[in-house]
Amino acid sequence: MGVEDRFADLGGHSLAAARVCALAGRAFGTTVTLAGFLAEPTVAALAALVRQGAAPAGDAPCGTRARWSTR
Repeated sequence: MGVEDRFADLGGHSLAAARVCALAGRAFGTTVTLAGFLAEPTVAALAALVRQGAAPAGDAPCGTRARWSTR
């Protein structure tokens, strides 16, 4: 596995991607969005998202109730 290998090519799926986002966000004290990660799902791109430390406008971080709530 290399830093440029794509997540799906390594067997990743959407639920695992959501977990990666949540764990990376918690581990590094930042916001990693699912949309941001899936736009370029590599370790190198994830590192760039963590360094940026901010979600794109209008995009909710993984695990937020606001994005997934049916209420």
